Amino acid sequence: MAPVLKVHELRKAFGSTSVLNGVSFQMRQGEVISLVGSSGSGKSTALRCINFLETPSSGEIEVMGDAISVVQNERETEIVNAANIRVFRRRIGMVFQSFNLWPHRTVLGNVTEALIYVLRKDKREAEETALSALSKVGMADFRQRYPSQLSGGQQQRVAIARVLAMRPKLMLFDEPTSALDPELVGEVLKVIRTLASEGATILLVTHEMRFAREVSNRMIFLHKGTVEQDAVPEELFCSPASEAVKRFLSSVISTAA
Repeated sequence: MAPVLKVHELRKAFGSTSVLNGVSFQMRQGEVISLVGSSGSGKSTALRCINFLETPSSGEIEVMGDAISVVQNERETEIVNAANIRVFRRRIGMVFQSFNLWPHRTVLGNVTEALIYVLRKDKREAEETALSALSKVGMADFRQRYPSQLSGGQQQRVAIARVLAMRPKLMLFDEPTSALDPELVGEVLKVIRTLASEGATILLVTHEMRFAREVSNRMIFLHKGTVEQDAVPEELFCSPASEAVKRFLSSVISTAA
């Protein structure tokens, strides 16, 4: 079976600051991969480049056989097959650190918005699809509430439902619990764990190392914009490939043990 995602020599610089320096990896359908590493290692930038919220400086990204290449010429950045950006965004769903819910729309309205205006579903079908997604994250009973009436954990679960309703082939999670109070983290991680157990393909950026160790098929450690180690969780924790991995694990081992 062909990989769902292939990333080859992905590079990204902001001015003179290089953030990604040739990141390459692949994902299979149903695989859960956690991108881990110290702050500033390029994890979130990698996610944003994969769905072209950020344009890579160079490299190639392929989603389900459709590829986009970015070539850096002397004067400009050329995007080859740029039309595939729309294809990517229909196949990839992203959950951000902040919830990004429309404050003037109900929970149901937040989830149906893209179904109606992007996928062109009629209102009844959109609401049925939205309620199914909300039920999966335990938020169907809150359908008529507004974001201001929800806790942070509940808002993040609605944000996940909004992505689920679009039925993506690949889900990207960019530190989905970092904006939550500690007591609310568990309810969001429970939803992600359920999605993983049901066979969702998930690329996750997280500092929740115990959770990453439990839920991931592989963990990719980024250091200074490069892949320092790509391994199953037990190998990464028990046989770190470099001093950078060892230092990072020593700083987080109490939370991951």
